Amino acid sequence: MTVLHDASAVSAPLSTAAGSHPTPCPAWCMHLGKPLAHNFGPTMTPHWGAPAVLDGPLPGLDGSSTLLSAELYRGDSDGVISEPTLYVKGDADQELSAFEVDLLIARAESFTAQLQFLRAQMG
Repeated sequence: MTVLHDASAVSAPLSTAAGSHPTPCPAWCMHLGKPLAHNFGPTMTPHWGAPAVLDGPLPGLDGSSTLLSAELYRGDSDGVISEPTLYVKGDADQELSAFEVDLLIARAESFTAQLQFLRAQMG
C-alpha cells in the first residue's frame, strides 16, 4: 500500500515562464524538478502524482491484489496549465471471508484518507 506524505512536506512547484514547454511541475508531481523525465509530446506535458492504492486481501487472477487506485493527473497542452483531475482505475473480483472483509475495511479507510489528501492538493 502506498503511503502519502504530509502536505506540509511537499515542496513548492518549480517556476518557469508562462507558456513554456514542458510546463512546470505541480508540487505533487512524481517528476518534480525533472521536467525531461515526463513522457511529453510536442505540445503536451502530462503530470502524474504517486498513486493511492487499495489492495484487497487476496491476489487476483493476474497476481495483483490491487482493487482500486487513484492518482492526481494534470495534462497541460500548448503551455497552458490545466486543472488537476483525479484518475481512478480498478478492475478486480474477489470473494472474501469475514476476516478478509475486515482487512479490506481497514485498507479502505486508509485509502479514503489518501483520497482526501489528494483532493486537498487539487485546490
